[in-house]
Order: sequence, then structure tokens, then C-alpha cells
Amino acid sequence: MRTADTHQLRGRQAQLNNLRLAAEIRGRHGWLVALRGHSGSGRSALLRATAPLWRADGLRVTRAPLERPAVGVLPGTVLVADQADVTLDALLACRKPGCLLVVTCLNEDAELTELADLVIDLPPLDDGTAAALLCDDFGLDAAAAAAVRTALGPWFGNPGTLVAVIEDLVANNQLRPVRDRMCLADLETPIALPGDHPLLRRAAKLGGPSQSVLDAVAVLGSCDLADLPHIVLASMPDAGHATDALVELGVLKADNDGRLGVSFPALAASTTARLDRQNVRATHRRYARHLLQERRHGQPIDDDVLADHLVACESPLPEADDLPAWLAEQAQEVARFDPDRAAARWTAAWRLGAPVDPLHYTLSTGRYEVLRELRVDEPVTADSARRWDLAVVAMLVELSGGEPLPALANEQPCQLAAWWMGRRTSWSPVAPRPDDGERLMSTAELNALFHALSVQPRECIETLRSVREPQAFAMRDDLIEAGSAGDVASVLEIVLGSRYRVPRTGVIAEYQRVLQNYASADWEGALQAVRQLELLGVGTSPAHHLARLYAAGIHIARGELRQAGTWLAAVSPSPRFAVARATVESMLLHRRGASTAALNLARRALHHARRDGFRPGQERLLLIALQIALRAGDRLLAKTLMKEIEDLHRREHSRCTRQILLLGRALLHGDLSSAAAGVALVRERGHRPDLLWACHILAQFCDDPQHVIDELNAIAQHDGPSSLLPAQVDSLLAKFGSRIARPTARGAFSAYDFQIIGMITLGWTNRRIAMRLDVSEKTVENYMTGLLARAGCRSRVELAAANLAGRLPESN
Repeated sequence: MRTADTHQLRGRQAQLNNLRLAAEIRGRHGWLVALRGHSGSGRSALLRATAPLWRADGLRVTRAPLERPAVGVLPGTVLVADQADVTLDALLACRKPGCLLVVTCLNEDAELTELADLVIDLPPLDDGTAAALLCDDFGLDAAAAAAVRTALGPWFGNPGTLVAVIEDLVANNQLRPVRDRMCLADLETPIALPGDHPLLRRAAKLGGPSQSVLDAVAVLGSCDLADLPHIVLASMPDAGHATDALVELGVLKADNDGRLGVSFPALAASTTARLDRQNVRATHRRYARHLLQERRHGQPIDDDVLADHLVACESPLPEADDLPAWLAEQAQEVARFDPDRAAARWTAAWRLGAPVDPLHYTLSTGRYEVLRELRVDEPVTADSARRWDLAVVAMLVELSGGEPLPALANEQPCQLAAWWMGRRTSWSPVAPRPDDGERLMSTAELNALFHALSVQPRECIETLRSVREPQAFAMRDDLIEAGSAGDVASVLEIVLGSRYRVPRTGVIAEYQRVLQNYASADWEGALQAVRQLELLGVGTSPAHHLARLYAAGIHIARGELRQAGTWLAAVSPSPRFAVARATVESMLLHRRGASTAALNLARRALHHARRDGFRPGQERLLLIALQIALRAGDRLLAKTLMKEIEDLHRREHSRCTRQILLLGRALLHGDLSSAAAGVALVRERGHRPDLLWACHILAQFCDDPQHVIDELNAIAQHDGPSSLLPAQVDSLLAKFGSRIARPTARGAFSAYDFQIIGMITLGWTNRRIAMRLDVSEKTVENYMTGLLARAGCRSRVELAAANLAGRLPESN
């Protein structure tokens, strides 16, 4: 990292130029320049950066005031000072003809600014500059930068706050390096202000009940002004005066209905972080009791608000014995549209003694933490059905990145998890049980999970006939594809249907995001998810290794071969990943010009996979090897590979193998009908990178390009984000002498346009944009000219400002 001063100069070039200009035209009587801004705006840093430039211009630079200000101050001297350190009289005594006196001050220092000959303001950084500071200077990935933006609210443009927050996150190990980016270890953990932040200091100086009011509002999230006296144990006038002071300071905000909230999330996090858990619970308890009293007096209250505060109490209220059962009812009401809130209410109801079974709602909400409270580390019940259900949840916990439970290690669901995580070499399907219909997961559903992940299409389809979810059989192709990709979350969603919910966080949830972003060609989103996954667990699960391969593949597609090699080197050499690894590595070798080595690697990997019984990913490696063989002129090898593709499809007859079969026939035999059918099949899957791949193949044999052009235009008009596909689509269309059909609405901007505009807003050069999009710099220049004309802007700065202000219309 650079020094803090260097960081704080971002977005301050105009002010730096004005300081140098002021020194040039300082005048006969000497100028007084006030450098004005909020605390943390970078005033002192700007002066330190300007000093060597003044000296290079032939000026002397020294601190003011001098011990003997009337002596030794010669023309051509720049005196700098901080008003907080000296009196105004002392500063004015240093004002000499032919010299420049520069004084830093806060926005509220009116007396100095009235006397100044020139006031140079340091306003907050615009969002684009602040984001560039985080992403380019500190190396944050986009997800971490967005989290900081949300947390800091109006202070996001304050460079001192940004630098201090980042340094605080690094010191607390919340911000960690993943390859070439800095990522938040947990996006769910609130980002707080540093303890010495000026806003916190000002709030602490208010005294009286102000701190109690701030604490209560921060703990509750929001609160009606009229309810404050019941929560902070203060009179209405005192609470009102404290609230007014906090609002004026910018600590609290109030809406038109008199509802209070903390001004921005980082301030709320800082406030609640210094409170112990007992104080937090007590605040929720006081509010819950107040609401219950209102209800008893016939006043209408919001049941959702009451339920949320009862959950946060974490203990029963003696005056309301019926609350546990009522909480369970409230959980049921929100279960369909807010599973997280439902899980919290069910858990609280169970802890308070309501007759609910936590195992059933853990499956449907994805909240497995309650399992730790069931004391399964001790000898568990002899009831086999109950042990099975416990083992199912324990399996889901381990698949999501949690620790295995030794007390249930011999149960079949836990053994399946051990097989998937690599702690067992094999697993055998389970025989049906008579009480399957009453269990969290039936034996047929468990077997379907195994057959999907081991990519056994015939066995999987047969097993799906016995699962409880009626849609599972209809989605068998999606299930086989998810299993081949190691997408445990999607496999469980298909097999269990509405009875299962993917957890918000965890290994399989993050890996599912990797695959979803990759399929929509959102390379940046996919790489962010890979980085976030790197911070979960110990980094050795199948999801971790497979995600690294996707990251390597993205970098290869971008032409970033060194980064691809770095991700590839982190993949386990285990035979279970050999095919997927060889797929990516052969692409990398081919891009580096080593086609023979790529083919040899692919053949070895396929041979070992067939010998060792590792099926996932063979079809894709076969097609890539076939393409490389044809480009190398080795038709004999290409025919051998085609026969292997045909044999694989004959054995499995899945959608994945049929896609590869059709595209392989098109490549080897120049078969236009096979190419068109392959494109149609890929379109059905909705996989944008594969669709572009198929269009490349179709384009090789098409006499009439209109079909390809229509297909490429459909890709380009897709609403999903992409930083690569539009450039590749344009390149392919150019071969047919055609152009992309951009949205026709006058003045409207597509998702691709906004991708470019976003890079401009971050201050990227045409060269950097061209490298990211894998196009020429001239192409970017021409595209930029069109963007400026459509936006009615004269410069890149105006275009960035229009984007940040939301003045650029989106296409439908």
C-alpha cells in the first residue's frame, strides 16, 4: 500500500494546481490562503504533497508562525500552518509582502475565511473517485468496496475516513488478501467507524441523555420519537432535546413520520460494538414490554416489530406466558417470503419452550446453527428416525463448510458428506426404509444426491422416480449438469424442492454464485464470488478447487495468462479434479502455443479418469481436445476423440453429452445441421459463454450468416452483465460485415454501455478498458465517441457525472 497522504491526494489535483498558482501570483502584500474542508478531507496531506512542488518552483517552504516572525521571512517564502495549532493574531503577524501564507481550517472557521484572500475548498470526493481509491490504491475487490460504500453513507467521500476504515479493517483481520485483491472476510459483519473518528468524538461531547438515545436507536435499528422515553428512561423533553442535538450533528436522521434511525450503518455498528450483550438485550426487552403494554391498552401495534424484539430479548417475559407459541405462529406467517426472519422466530420460540421441532425448519430456512444447541456431541437418542434426521442436518452443515459431527459419523448421510469432502474413498446407495416419507430426507433423495454428484445419469434418473418432489424428475437434465459441476446447492434444490433452502452464506452458497455469474458471463461477479469463497473454511473442499478452475478459465478468456496460471497452481492434484484441471490447463497451453503438450495432457487425463472411475467433466475435455487437434491438423486424433464422445453419449444420453456430440460432429464433419442443433441446445440451457462458443462453431460452416447474426444479437441484448462477451460478439459479427443491434430507444444505454461508463467513472484509461474487454484501443476510442454523443456530454468527466447523478436512461 502507499502512504495515507498519497491516498488522500486522489481527486485533489485541481486544488493542488490552485495552491501552486497562488504561489505564483502571491502579490505585493502577500496572500493569505485558507485551505478549507471537513476533518479527514486531506488538507494537511495536500500541503505535504505540494511542498516539494513549491520548492521545485524555486520557493522556500517553512512552518508558521516563526519564533521571530518579523525576521528572516524573505519574499518567495511559503508559510504553512494549521489554524488549530496557533492563534489568528500569530498567523496574521507572519503575513509578509511577496510571501504566501497557507492555513488549513475546518468548514466552520468563518473568521479566518473572511480574512483570506483566497479560499480553496476540499469537498467530499465523488463516488467514482472514492471507489477508485479503494479499488486501485488499496486493491479492494468490487464487493468489498460496495460494502464500504454502503456502510459509510455520507462519509464515503471523506478520504481520511476511507483510509482509517481500511486500515482498521486490515488491523482487525476483516480485510484479507486473496490473490491480487483485498476482500472482506465476511460481508455480513458490519463495518464500523474507527474509535477516534471525529463524528464519534463530537457525539460523545454532547453529554446528558444523548448517548442513551443514540445507543437505543442504534440497537433497535429504528424507533418512533414518541417511544423513546419508554426505552431510555428519560422524560419526553430531555429525549426530544437530545434527539434534536443528534440530528443537527448528523448522527441521527428522522423521516416525516417522526421515525428515527442512525444516519449510516458504520455509525450504528460503532455504537452497538461498545455495548455489552446484556445492555442490548435489556433495550429490546424494554421496547417489547412497551409494545405489549400498548397492545393491552387496545392500541394498534405492528406484530412484526413485536416479534423481532421478542426474538432479540433472548429470554422470556414473565408477564406474557403465551409468547413462545405466538412467536411460532408468527414464524409460520413469514416463512414463505422471509425465511431468515422465520428461522429466528422459530429458534426463539423453541428456546422459550414452544413445541416446535428445530430440525424441520433448519432444512427449509438454511439456518443450521441451532444444531449446536441440540448437544449432538453427546450420545444421542436411540430413536433411529431421529438420528437419521440429525445426520441429514449434520451432512448439510458439513457440505456448507461446517465441521463434521463425530457423534453421527456412522450415519449414512454423514458418510456421504465425508465422501464428497474427500475423507472417504467411496459411498454406496442406501436401501429404502419403511418410514422414508416422514424423514427430512428419504433414502431415495439421498441416493439421488450421490448419483448426481458422481455423474451417473441412468442411476440418477431411475432414483428420481421415487423422490417426493414431483418436479425433480422433470429437471433431471439440470440435475445431472449441476452434479457434473459439483453444484451441491442446486442439486439439493432440485431433489428436495421447497423443503430445502440454500443458506445465505457458506461454501456451497458461494460456489453456486460462482456458477451463476459464470453462466451469465458476469466475469467480475464470478471472480468476486471465487475470492469470497477463498475466505470460507480451510480451502480444501471440492467447491474451492473447482471455483479456482473457473477463475483460471475466466483469466484465460481475458488473455490474462499469468493470473490464470496462479489460480491453476492452487488446485489440488487429486485425481478427482484431474479432468477439470486438464480442461483448463490444456486451454492455457494451447493459448501459449503449446498445442501438442495440451493434447498430450488431455489424453493422459482422460485415460486416468476412465481407469480410476472419475466421470465429471469428461465431455467438455473431449470437445476442447477435439478443437485443438483440428487446429493442429491432426484429424486422426480428432476422429479418435469423436468416437470417445459418441461412446460417452451412448452410455449416458444426457443433455450435456448430446450438446458435445452435436458440436463435435459440426467441427469434425463441417455438419451445419449439427452445429445449429447444438446452438439450440445450448440456448435452452441459458449458458451465455457456451452459447458464444457454439456460435463460433456454427459460424465456421454457415453460408448464410443471418442465423448466426440473429443468435449473436440475442446474446448481446441479454440483460445480464458482462465485461467480455459484447467485445467477442462484436469481433465475430465483424467477420460477417455486420454490426451489433444495440438498443434502438433514442438515448437509452444498454448493460454493456453502463459497463464501459462504469469503468470511465472509475477513471480508467482507454488502454485499460481495451485490455479488460480484449479489444483494440482504437475500438474503445470510437465507442467512446458514440457514448459521449448519445449522452450529450463534452468530456469523460461530464459523462461520469451524468452516470453518478442517474441521468443516463437504461434500455428496456
